[in-house]
Amino acid sequence: MEDEQKELKNVKEIGINDFLHIITGVVPDTECGQIWEKYDKAETDERISIIKDILDFYTDKAKFAEQKYYVQLIRNNDGSYLNKNMLSNFCIIGSCQPDEIFQLDKYYMSGKNIKEIAPTRLLTDLENNRSNMQYLLDGYGENHQYTTVKDFKIHVCASLQYATDDGYIQGYAKTGLIINSVEETWTPEQKAAKKNKIKSFNATQFNKFKSYVDFKLDELLDGKPIYGGKDGSVKKLSMSDQTKLMIISVGIHTGARFGEILGFKFSDVTNAGININKTWNYHRTGGFRNTKNLGSIRNLMIDDTLYNLLIRYNKFKNKNDIPNDSNRPLLNENTRIHDSVINEFLNKVEKKLGLPLLTMHKLRHSYASYLLYQDVPAQIVAKQLGHSSTEMLFRVYGHILEEKERMAEDRIKGLLG
Repeated sequence: MEDEQKELKNVKEIGINDFLHIITGVVPDTECGQIWEKYDKAETDERISIIKDILDFYTDKAKFAEQKYYVQLIRNNDGSYLNKNMLSNFCIIGSCQPDEIFQLDKYYMSGKNIKEIAPTRLLTDLENNRSNMQYLLDGYGENHQYTTVKDFKIHVCASLQYATDDGYIQGYAKTGLIINSVEETWTPEQKAAKKNKIKSFNATQFNKFKSYVDFKLDELLDGKPIYGGKDGSVKKLSMSDQTKLMIISVGIHTGARFGEILGFKFSDVTNAGININKTWNYHRTGGFRNTKNLGSIRNLMIDDTLYNLLIRYNKFKNKNDIPNDSNRPLLNENTRIHDSVINEFLNKVEKKLGLPLLTMHKLRHSYASYLLYQDVPAQIVAKQLGHSSTEMLFRVYGHILEEKERMAEDRIKGLLG
C-alpha cells in the first residue's frame, strides 16, 4: 500500500501521460491510445480510479472480478500494451503485436546523456544540422570508448529517423559524422594494455575453472546454505553461495547470457536442455522480459553434469526452505540479483585458482572460444549462444576461426601430400 501511494504521488507530479508512457512504453498517438482517450474524457474521481486500477494491475493487486475495459484488453493477449511482461521494458509499436517490440532501456539512457551534454538543445536544433550532431557525439565520446559511442550514435539516429517519419523534423545529418572517443586521449601504454587485456580463458584455464566449480558445488549442495562465506542457519538478506555457484556453473557450461541464466524456471529444465524463451530483468526491479531477439529463443543444450547439478540444486532449495516458487526463476531466492555481486564472487573464485579475473560476460566468450578450439562447428556454437547466424562469431572470434582454417589446410596437405 505504501508503494502504491508513492506511485500515485509520482503520477500527480509527472502527469498521467508521462506516467503511462513509463509503465506501458507507448505514447498517446499510437493505435494503443485508447487508455488516454478514456482518461481525457473521465471526470476527476474516475481519473483517479483509472490510475489506481492500472497500478493495481501493474503491482499484481488487481481484483479481476472488477477489471475495467482496459484490463479486458490484456486477457489472452500476450501482445497487448498492458501485458505485464512488456511493462516498462518495451515499446509496442503500431498494432501492438509481439513482433513489433523494441527494447527501450538503452534509448532512455541515451536520452539522459543527451540532456547532460546539451541541456538547452531542442529537437529542431538537430534538424539537418551536422555540427550539432557532431557536438553530441564528441561530448559523449569524451568519457566513453569507441564501441559505446558507436552504439550511442545508432540510438540517436534511430530516434531522429522516427522524428523525421512522424513529421517533427525534415531530416537529420547522416553522413560526415566522425566518432571520436576517449581512446584518442590514451597513452601508447594504455592502448597496449587494452589490446592485450585477457578476454577469455584458454583451454587449460577453462577446464581448471569448470572442474573446480563443479566439484565445489557438488560438495556444497550436500550441506546447509552458506551466506557471506559462513555456514549458518540464519538467513541474511543475500543469496547463498550455492546459488551464486549454480549461476556461474550454468554460465561456464552453456555460455548463456546473464539475463537468460537468471530467467529460466525449473520446469524449463530437461535432460535435453534448458528452454530459453524469456530473460530476467536484473537491471531494474526484476520480472520476466523478452529475449534479446527471436534467435535467442532456443533449446540450450546441456551436459549430464549440469543437468544433475540443477536437479540437486532444486532439491537443495526445497530441503532448506529457500524460496522456490515454481512461477519464478530457479536461480533466485526472492532477493534482488545484481551482476556486480555475482562478478565479485566469481573474481574470488578466480583469484583462489590463480586465473585471470573475468566477468560473467567473459565466461560467455570463454565458452565460445573453447568450443571453437575444440573444432565444434561455428553453426552449432552460434545456436548455443543464441545467434541467428555465424556473422557475430566471425566478427568476434575471427582470429580463432582463421587459425583453425590454417590448421585444416595443413591437415589436407598432409593427407594428400
